Amino acid sequence: MKFWMRCCLVAAASATPITAHASCFTELNKIVKTADGRVTSNNGKPIPNAEIVVRSYSGEVVLRTESKLDGIFHLAAQAGKYQVEVRAERHLKFFYIVDLRSTLETGMVEVVLQSNGECHDLRVITEKETNHEDRCASEIVSPNLILKAATVISGRISDETSAPLKESAVWLAKSSGSTLQPQRTLAKTDEQGRFVFDEAEPGSYRLLASPNRGFAQPVGLDCYEQVHCTLDIVLKVNPTGQPYAGCPVQ
Repeated sequence: MKFWMRCCLVAAASATPITAHASCFTELNKIVKTADGRVTSNNGKPIPNAEIVVRSYSGEVVLRTESKLDGIFHLAAQAGKYQVEVRAERHLKFFYIVDLRSTLETGMVEVVLQSNGECHDLRVITEKETNHEDRCASEIVSPNLILKAATVISGRISDETSAPLKESAVWLAKSSGSTLQPQRTLAKTDEQGRFVFDEAEPGSYRLLASPNRGFAQPVGLDCYEQVHCTLDIVLKVNPTGQPYAGCPVQ
């Protein structure tokens, strides 16, 4: 199972709105079916003695192990679906989901950890700093989707004329603190403007329905405790001359 790294902006979950600027991202919502893994740095070198913590969906720790000198580890866990956290000194934490309830894969999951040094641009901007000259870094964004249960998210995106956004990128980013590699995943709409994301775990998310600043991002998307949530998103045109017009969408 291959994970890729990207750099982007994302909102960090907090009582006070904050933004993590230019973070290192890992792919979100990938469920692997192998008990074996390898921990490496971004340059491909193995990371020995990385701690691997396996938790049940109730949050109970069921296994702790470490990677060997070659970075390889094995999850000696019973059949089930687990949340796996991989962490190593001076690196950002990494999370993924492993499902050992059905046929297993013969390969291993590659866990690539970003070092704190490589992610030196990861910083937090507080609300008090919104007049900072770097407007892109200072923009405050908040989660617009809260999931109370594991949810498959689908829907349709259109503009105010009911025209669908065809072949358009849709991002789902999970809010995170600065000690975790923030996670996100990409979907694309079809000719009818429809999209679907695989099962997303409970948490706070920001769904980016517009790939550019021409439209305002949706707010207050509601899936509550649904396990299959269908969203009908109508994007509204953003006014011209907005202060963050030249910034990446977030």
